[in-house]
Amino acid sequence: IQNDADTDELINEYKTTWIFTSVDVSGKIVVSGAGLMAVNGIYNYSCVYDRVAMYTKSGIWKGREEIFALYRFRYTSGRSRWYISISPKDRKLGSNPDIDLYAAKVVGRQNPDGVKWMTCNQGTKPAPMLTYKCDSMSNNGESD
Repeated sequence: IQNDADTDELINEYKTTWIFTSVDVSGKIVVSGAGLMAVNGIYNYSCVYDRVAMYTKSGIWKGREEIFALYRFRYTSGRSRWYISISPKDRKLGSNPDIDLYAAKVVGRQNPDGVKWMTCNQGTKPAPMLTYKCDSMSNNGESD
């Protein structure tokens, strides 16, 4: 390390690596009770988005196969919300063409379960309930 700028760069690299490797990707989210039946089901880990796990599942929306994304979005104001949305395939999540179905306020949690969900414009009441499920391992190392 040659100077303070090098030290700062090294610290930032460490923080970024730690943040992304500390995300728990071993589980899945079960969505149930949503008025929009296509939203219900098992969402599997897809990637890291906004420094937390993002989950997806495929389903039919208005006669077309779509990917439903369960993710946290951080606004430029610093406020964050969880969303269940459909995003056009050539667009980034959180953009205007998103079809937001359900949303929830972020309450200091890294997982979207255990928070109150509400219906967005394209969603149907009632809003869903979410449950985090751990992927448990059996004695021989295979998933249950």
